[in-house]
Formats: sequence, C-alpha cells, structure tokens
Amino acid sequence: MTKEEAEALFPYAETSSQANVLRCIADSEDMTDAALKYGSSVRNIQRVACRVKKIAAEKGYAPGVWDKKVAPGFKIKKATVQYNPRTNEEERIWFKKDNEVDMAECIISAIDQACSNFKPKALKKIKPPKKCNSDLLTLYTITDFHLGMYAWAEECGDDWDVNIAQTVLKNAVDDMVAGSPASETAILNQLGDFMHWDGLDAVTPMSRHVLDADTRFEKLVELSIQLMQYAVARMLEKHKKVKMIMCEGNHDMASSVWLRKTMKYLFAGNHRVEVDDTSFPFYAHLHGEIMIGMHHGHKVKLNQLFKLFASDPRYREMWGKAKYTFVHAGHLHHEKTLEDGGCIAEMHPTLASKDSYASRGGYTSLRACKAITYHGSNGEQSRIVVHPDYKER
Repeated sequence: MTKEEAEALFPYAETSSQANVLRCIADSEDMTDAALKYGSSVRNIQRVACRVKKIAAEKGYAPGVWDKKVAPGFKIKKATVQYNPRTNEEERIWFKKDNEVDMAECIISAIDQACSNFKPKALKKIKPPKKCNSDLLTLYTITDFHLGMYAWAEECGDDWDVNIAQTVLKNAVDDMVAGSPASETAILNQLGDFMHWDGLDAVTPMSRHVLDADTRFEKLVELSIQLMQYAVARMLEKHKKVKMIMCEGNHDMASSVWLRKTMKYLFAGNHRVEVDDTSFPFYAHLHGEIMIGMHHGHKVKLNQLFKLFASDPRYREMWGKAKYTFVHAGHLHHEKTLEDGGCIAEMHPTLASKDSYASRGGYTSLRACKAITYHGSNGEQSRIVVHPDYKER
C-alpha cells in the first residue's frame, strides 16, 4: 500500500487503532517499517489495512478494483449478460453483488490485533508446588456448561443464570482440585458447549433455534475468559504443569476458536501453562503409555471414536505408542461408558441445569463433573465426582 492509498483510506477507519495503522503506513517507506513504528507484525498491519479497504468498498470507495468486477469484501452472486443478436457478441454485463464476510477470519484477525502487544503483567504469579508425582496426570473435565443459559425452576426443575453458573463452576473447580492427588500434570478438559450461544443473536449456530438467554454476548465473553483463568490459577496451585483443551462444541463453534486463541495469548509468557491450539475438533495427549483423547461428541458418536483416534494420521503414531486409550466426550449431557478396540470411551454429564427444551422433552440426568487421575503405566488410578453446589463460599 502506498502513502497516497493510506491517506485516502483515513476517512473510512472505524477505530483509533485502524487510524494509527494507516498513519504509520503513510509515514513509512514500506510495510516492514510501518510494523516497526506501530509495534506489531507485518501480517497484523496488512490485515488491518485490508479490513479498512473492505469498509471503504462497502461505502463505494474502491479505486483500481472495480475493473475486476467486484471489490474487496464483496462476492458476485449473479451475472446477467446482454448479447448483440446480430453479431452474437457481448454488449453489456450486470453484476449482482453480496457482502462476503469470513467470520472465522474476522475473529482471528480481531484477536491477533487486540493481543499483538499484549503482555500478561497483570496475571498473578503462582508458585509451583514443591512435591508432585510425575507418574500421575489429572484430567479435569467440564462439558456442556452452557454459560449464558436461562432456566426457571418452576419449568425446568432448577434455576440457572450467569450468577449461578459462576458460583457452581468455581465451587466445582475448588472441590476437584482439593480432592485430587498432587499429580505433576493437569489437563483442563473443557469439552465444548461452554457457552450457550455463539454470537450476538441467542440462537444455535447451525439450525438457528432461539435459545433462552440470560445476558448479553459481550458479558458472556468476559465471563468465559475470567472463569477459564480462575480454573487454571487454581490448578497451578496444585500441579506443576497445566494443559488447556478448549474443544469445539455445536453451540460454540466460533467461540471455541476465540476462547482458545485468547488463552494462548493470555498464558504465552507462562512456561507452566500449555494451550492446545489444534484446529481439528479432536484432541489427544500421551501420558507415558496412556493416550487420552477428547472430542465434544457432535461429529462422531461415542462408539466410533476409538476408530477415529486409531486411524487418523494425526494420532495414529500416538495410538501405536499407547498401551491403552481413554477417550472423553460430552454433548448428550449424561453418563455412558463403552470399552472396545483397546479403548475406554466415556461420556460425561453436565453441571448445568436443564433448559426448557430438555425439560419439556423429558430428558433427565444426574448433574456432575469429574476429575480423573491416570498413572502413566496403569491407566486410571482414582477419580472424584463433584455435583453442583449453588452456595457462595
């Protein structure tokens, strides 16, 4: 982008950061120099500039691109061609355009931009425990938490809102940590559907079914980050290393992306925390001779999960090294365990109350979450089951 192009885009900047990026480009010799002045990466500078170009195009300003039939941020939906009936040559053509929004790219770009200069100085430093058992790993599983859901006890059997959810989750994490052994490694296994909905509208992402929502999405985002940070902080008090798994769910397909990316940036400077940034919606970890697999359960059924982990090229080598495999899923909100093909597959219950859909459909399950401790050679060694506690401590 030239200096003149950057200056021409100034009126279309929607945020101060976008304006500052354009100013750096206008005052620099090239994009590398602009990135140094702004204190960010060239990739981030280019993304911001591209975003402003799309904004300008939506408002009718796109010099040098209209001859390509479609401006940035738009896609051709329909083309109508008029031919000369005598010569059979093209005389005129009309294009019908639609806005084209890549939501995943927008989310990732926004996170990258917001966190490009982020340094987690405000995070409290937690001293590692002096004694831990290196043979042990504890898997803390939370699934289908549906933060943001609203349930009325008169209709659903139990009340549920964001205030109740915060209390229940913190109490559950505290109880699981207190009851688990001091294993060297812990995995925060967030199995998906942590958030009840996935955008500004409280609807399911795929079917667009209207959901009972308790709060605004912006508040939901903030609470999700705070609660994940709380869980990791509590685990760091007892375990030397914590690995975070943020599984994709069917209620929070896009939110699982930004939550995972946010955690990656948030704990980037902490060598005791690892965030699994796998885009594939199946996740795995090898602990000694034990393989642990995780999937929400919305793509592959519980009785077929062992085949995926055994055959997929990404995990085939890990499967071969393991003496036994334990796979964990959620999605259906109740408990179920299967053993087949050298694998124990377990479906986990939810801590959350039933919503009106589940209540009216007659679905019932015992609400809980589990912390399971594995020995690197012998498999499962112990587990603690925690049920919802609504009392503030």
